[in-house]
Amino acid sequence: VLVLVVREVVVRNLEQSLTTIPPVELVLASHELAENLEEFKT
Repeated sequence: VLVLVVREVVVRNLEQSLTTIPPVELVLASHELAENLEEFKT
């Protein structure tokens, strides 16, 4: 459940800030988040 909530919040934040965040930073942030979620699962 927590992961779904986190993903929902992230999606909303991304939609709001797509116009202000440079693509490179967006990719880095997504990669970092993915790693954090992987660690969270284990």
